[in-house]
Order: sequence, then C-alpha cells, then structure tokens
Amino acid sequence: MSIPRIKGPYNVGLTYCKVPIEKRRFGSAKFKQTREPAFVLEEVAFQVFYPCESSKNSRFGTNWLDK
Repeated sequence: MSIPRIKGPYNVGLTYCKVPIEKRRFGSAKFKQTREPAFVLEEVAFQVFYPCESSKNSRFGTNWLDK
C-alpha cells in the first residue's frame, strides 16, 4: 500500500508508533479450550506522516519525532 506522490516544497517523513494500553476485551467470543477472551487489545500501532527537509549529512533521513 502506498500514498500518492504529492508535489510540494517538502519531502514527507514517516515514523511508526506503538503505544501499550491497558488490556481491553472486545465481544464475547472465547477460545473453546481455555475459555479466554478471543479478542484482547494490548497496544495501538499507527503511522505518522510529516513534512521534512532532507539532510545530506544523515544516513537515515530526518529524525523529526523523538523516540
């Protein structure tokens, strides 16, 4: 999957984020053997796109967001 190329004054940077959350159960489905909930959410993952300027001194691009 990709996003379309858009013309503009800046390149586009991308970073992945994963945030742990308090466990949440969804629905009433359970595994037959263990009777544990089938759908449990433990983390949220998402991508952040942001404008940036490329740096010729960096091998890995621009580090715009702190880890």
